[in-house]
Amino acid sequence: MLANQVLYLIMTLNLKDKKNITQPDSSGYQVRVVRNGKEYSRYFSHNLWGSKNKALEAAQSWRDQTIANLDSAQGGVIGKPALSNNTTTGIRGITKRIHHDKRRDTKSLVYQVHWIDNGKIKNKKFQVGRIETVTADQDLHTFRTAMHFRKEYELCRSYNKKFDATRYANWKNERIYDAHLKTG
Repeated sequence: MLANQVLYLIMTLNLKDKKNITQPDSSGYQVRVVRNGKEYSRYFSHNLWGSKNKALEAAQSWRDQTIANLDSAQGGVIGKPALSNNTTTGIRGITKRIHHDKRRDTKSLVYQVHWIDNGKIKNKKFQVGRIETVTADQDLHTFRTAMHFRKEYELCRSYNKKFDATRYANWKNERIYDAHLKTG
């Protein structure tokens, strides 16, 4: 029952807002974000993403991530307080940063989700990969997983249920955020 509520909430939140998203043809969605006169755009094909809903969710996720990244790089949005640094996604409890492993001399892109469990602050790191080889799809998958993790935690907290972070152990091989789209 709780899993269905989590999935319904996430699906409702993701499908609710179509700002900056158009459907220029019957085959996909177009996202356009403009900042300082520069346009950032991407097309999300229904066929490539497997369905109309998945394409729309990917478009919304890319839009949200792009806006958060652009606004944090510019020091915040007019009317909103400036963010303290450029590592944040603009989403409460989720940060994006570059981790430098001095021992191996490598840099990795990481999303980190913070939550509270029995009064203790905890965090889960979702490592996208080495900064030189990260693809947009890997980044998007990791960002969506981190968002789903945080939303599930918040929903569990609002219903006074125990949050089980272990369900995300195999996150690189599973699209947990798409579970509500699977049949059967």
